[in-house]
Parts: sequence; C-alpha cells; structure tokens
Amino acid sequence: MAAAGENGNGATGAAIVPPVPELPEVPTVDLSLPERIASFKQELLAYLGELVPPGEPPWDIATFEGYGRGLVATRDIAVNELVFVDRPVLVGPRVNNYEVIFCASCCSILRRLQLCTGGCRLPICSRCDYSVGAGSPHAAECALIQSWQPKDAGRYSKNILYALTSIRGFLLSERDRSIVLQMEGHPPRKEMTTEIERLLKDGYFWNLDGEGPAVRYLRQVVNILNTNAFETSRIVADEENNQHEIILRGLYILGALMNHCCRPNVRYVFDGELRMRVHASRPIKKGEQIMNNYSKILWGSQHRIIHLCFSKNFLCCCDRCKDPTVSVRFLAAAAHFSHSPHLPGKTNRVPTISHVRASINLVPRDGLRDPSDPCPVHWCCALFPGYI
Repeated sequence: MAAAGENGNGATGAAIVPPVPELPEVPTVDLSLPERIASFKQELLAYLGELVPPGEPPWDIATFEGYGRGLVATRDIAVNELVFVDRPVLVGPRVNNYEVIFCASCCSILRRLQLCTGGCRLPICSRCDYSVGAGSPHAAECALIQSWQPKDAGRYSKNILYALTSIRGFLLSERDRSIVLQMEGHPPRKEMTTEIERLLKDGYFWNLDGEGPAVRYLRQVVNILNTNAFETSRIVADEENNQHEIILRGLYILGALMNHCCRPNVRYVFDGELRMRVHASRPIKKGEQIMNNYSKILWGSQHRIIHLCFSKNFLCCCDRCKDPTVSVRFLAAAAHFSHSPHLPGKTNRVPTISHVRASINLVPRDGLRDPSDPCPVHWCCALFPGYI
C-alpha cells in the first residue's frame, strides 16, 4: 500500500492537499431570514465581481411563499434586456458516458487514452499533467485524489471522472464554499446510486473513510449539484480540426436562485467562457419574480410534471400544468412530427391539428393514472412512447 503522501506510481506529490472543510451536522441558522439573505447577497456580489454592472442590479434576493428564496425584479425590465451574467463556481464532467476521450482538466480532445502520471486514474493532456508541477490546473485535484490512495492507479476510471465536479468542491475558497453550502441540496432517491456512493461501494480508494468528514462533505456537494446544476458545454477541436461539443455541468449560484415556471420570463445562453447570460424573454414588472423553466418548453404537461417531481423534488401547480385540456400535447407532438407517416407531402409543411392527432395516435396509459386525478385517462403516444 502506498503512503498517503505518494501517488499511485510511488512518486511523491508536490502539490498541497486541500484540507477537509469543517461542516455542521445540522444547519443552525434559517437561511431565509432577512439578515442571512442580505449576507448571502453580499457574498454573491463579491464572488461575481465585475460581472455586476455599476449601480444597483435589476434583481434582488427575496423569499416567496411556496418557493423559498428566489430572484425579484427591482425595476421594470424590458424584453431582451440583459438581466444578469453569472459564472460557474463549480464546473466539470457530467455523470454520463462520453463519445470521445478528452482531458479532464482543459477538455482538449485526446487521440488516445493518456492517463495522468500522478496516478489519479484520469485522462489528462501533456499540458495539464501532474508532472508539469504546481503550474498545472490539475495539480491540486490530482494531489487530493492521490491522498485517498486510488487502487489500480495505472487504469482509467470513468467513475472518478464522473465524480470530479464534486471533488473540485474541496478546491473552493472559504468564501466560495460558504456560498455553495448555502444552496438547497436534496438527498437522492433511494433507488439512486450517486457518483460518490459508486466509488465507495466499489472500493476505489484505500484511504477514503465512508463515514469520515471528507465523504460527508462530498455527499453534501453532490446533493447541491444534483439540485442546482445547469448543463453547459465546451466546443473543442481535435487534431484534424473537427469540432466536438463536450457536455459539462456547472453550478451557477445566481442562475440557480431563479425559481421555476412553465411559462418563464427569461431565457439564457452560455458564452465561450461558460458564463451564463440571462435575458428577459418578455417584459418583467418591478416586484415580479424572475422565473426560469427547469424543463423543456415544448414538453407536454405530464412529461414536465413527472420530470420536475423526480429531478427537482416538487410538483408544479402553475396554470399551464393545471390546464385540464392539456392542449400543449399538440406542441409536444410537433417535436417528432416529421417522423410521422401521416404527414402529407413534404416534411416541412405546417401541420394542421387533424394531422397532429393522426400522427401522435394517443392511447390510454393506465399505469400512470393517479386515483385522485380528476382527469379520467392519461395518454401516451403509440408511435413514440412518452408522456403527453
């Protein structure tokens, strides 16, 4: 067994291992109290720095009945006006398979699998390798993983890659860690195995106590990421100059404070530096809540409700979800309408309602029925199984 200060190849690591944060077992302060919100806002403004324009921003943090904390407009905001710019406090690989091999640090495409010489079991390019020294952006996280003494250090581990975003929570400054830990974090469902639990269950490390403070902190970061993270991406080119989109997940604190509405009043994009730019999609009145859509705008009501219930732990009761006619199922069908044999002529013709009805071929899906639901039948598409 390697000593705690050695990497998997027996070489002594030069980077300093980040300390394990001290975490209270139970929150002692109600984060919705006005003084806590004011303190949290000041920390957030300090983190955002020059991304916040001079003067008062057009948003503030407030509490709303049934929602908790959220963003409110401090003045009238015009359609298409920039509401705020946010940057990720944590960003890294998502918990999913990737079609290409890329550097876990800078996301550059690797022609072949090249593991970090530090023994962290991650794919790393030569510019970010642990052997570069303290100048490598990967050095600190590699030293941390080395301190846990990974088994089979000469083999690639996709599960360590999946957990890397959470592991990077150890590298946060004290202020940034304080901001992250003040975010809501829902525990996983019983049937879920998170990236951290997978590492523990399969015994990836010799020196990581499953009940120790490091794992307690990792579990908290995992819950916060699963509750609040956004999907973002980097566009990178390989050696043949072919472009690839590397899907990542990022924790955007200000963006995560927006509550959900199936009819949102903002839209957002990510720029080349992974900053989130949020614009008003319609006029927003002073005092109105700034709302985002956690689902897809063209999804039908049942699809949205199920998605929000399982991924965000709440049941949406907005006017769109309570619509008994569920008329938006026709919009949901339009997404796959071009595949239908019922569409006459060219596939780019504008469909009529009768064409859509023929295309989606609605049939009862009794297995989803809730006895307390006033709607007599739940429907699904016979051609493309899914919730309508």
